[in-house]
This record gives sequence, structure tokens and C-alpha cells, in this order.
Amino acid sequence: DHQLPNCCQFFTSARWTLKCISSRTGKSARKWMQILGTEIGRDMIHRDIWVHRVADRVLAAKAHYAIVPDGRFHNERTGIKAYAGDDVEVFNIRIHRSSVPVVLDHVSEAEVAAMPPEMFDAYVQNDDGLDALQKIAGGIAQRIAALHAR
Repeated sequence: DHQLPNCCQFFTSARWTLKCISSRTGKSARKWMQILGTEIGRDMIHRDIWVHRVADRVLAAKAHYAIVPDGRFHNERTGIKAYAGDDVEVFNIRIHRSSVPVVLDHVSEAEVAAMPPEMFDAYVQNDDGLDALQKIAGGIAQRIAALHAR
């Protein structure tokens, strides 16, 4: 059973005001997300906390498809499908922007950076503006619709 204890359910559904926390601590919102997600969530509560959280939400929605953008760890890429079961098609999407430098100062950044594009169902190069991104999203939606038509 992959249900998390009540304290973990609270942790994963809490609303954090990262901008406020960041301005008071001097740490960026990204740094706080890394701390909360990895050091507290994965390391202190449960390695699969985010896998369980997403899988629980997918199952509760009775969804047949789940799009997972930018899973940072190998277990996030593979675990959601394992927990959600065969009735759910999981699409792992990697989003990359050349204009945003990859900073490998955290384990989550290093692991996802080491994953080759072919490890994802779609690799989105997000460098050409909103119109291009909408076309890419439309193509992904068509792939999902084609699966549904089978």
C-alpha cells in the first residue's frame, strides 16, 4: 500500500508562499522548492513522496492519461506508472530552455540533466516563444488522442 501517513498528506498539500519565504530568508524560490521537495520530502518523509502524491491524484481523478513534466529523479519518471497501474498512460515530458543555464548545484538538477532526451516520451525545446510552444503542446495532445482512438 502506497498511502502516506496523514502528516505526509498535509505536507504535500500545504500551500507555501515561496516568494514571501524567499524575501525573508535570502534563498530563491527554486532553492526552497529543492529543500522542501528533496531534503524534507524525499529524504526525511519518503523517497517516493512525490510519486505517491501524483499517482494518488491521477487515481482519484480516474484519469486515463497523466502528463508529468520534468520529473527530476529516475523513480519519478518510472514510479508513477508503476503505482497508477495499467489503466493509466503516463507521459513523461522534459522541458528545456537553452536560455536558462543548467546549474548542477543540487542533486535534483544533476540527475535530470544526466538523463538523455530519449528517456522521456517527449523532449520539449522551449526556445521559440509561445506560438511554437503551443504547436508542440498540440502535437503532444495529438499523440495522446491517437492512443485513445486505439
